[in-house]
Amino acid sequence: MKVAQRIDWNDVRARLAANEKALHRGLEPTADELNAVLARRAAALADRAASRLARADEDRILVVVLGDARFGMPIARLAEVVPLKRLTTVPRGPAGLLGVMNLRGEVRSVVDLRAVLQIDGDRDDADGYVLMVRRDGKEIGLYVDQVEGIRSVERTSLAPASEAHFVAGMLPDRIGLLDVDAVLAHDVFLGNETQRA
Repeated sequence: MKVAQRIDWNDVRARLAANEKALHRGLEPTADELNAVLARRAAALADRAASRLARADEDRILVVVLGDARFGMPIARLAEVVPLKRLTTVPRGPAGLLGVMNLRGEVRSVVDLRAVLQIDGDRDDADGYVLMVRRDGKEIGLYVDQVEGIRSVERTSLAPASEAHFVAGMLPDRIGLLDVDAVLAHDVFLGNETQRA
């Protein structure tokens, strides 16, 4: 028959306390470790701030195509881009107004950006897109032929546009940066243009 050994509870408690102390020491960083972590965090924050400053001279634009011309639309002015689907014409609406479309249950006007910019050529409704542009808390649709994609442009690379009322400047690759406020000040948006027959 085995004799049961007596448990020294004081010894057990002392060993548990020592283990707990060692565990806390292992989990708590030393002053040097803490300083190293803080230095890495400060460097990461400084890199982010420098990156933000570098991007402050850049704008993101959506490059679109109208006929043979390419234009940039500031992303900040866009609510969304949708493929042109079904339009309902507006009888006796202003020239340049293609019609209205239903966008998630809300009626939106769609204006032909070609007409505003006076670009000749036929449009292909099957492949077109509508840029939903923000104006006074509302969205207005602008028809474009194609959407190329988004890119960043440096403000310093913008050259003055010659005789272009709706273009704020030209990029080196012959993309005209649209002046959205000038575009939206066109008569078609005010309903003052010659009415359709």
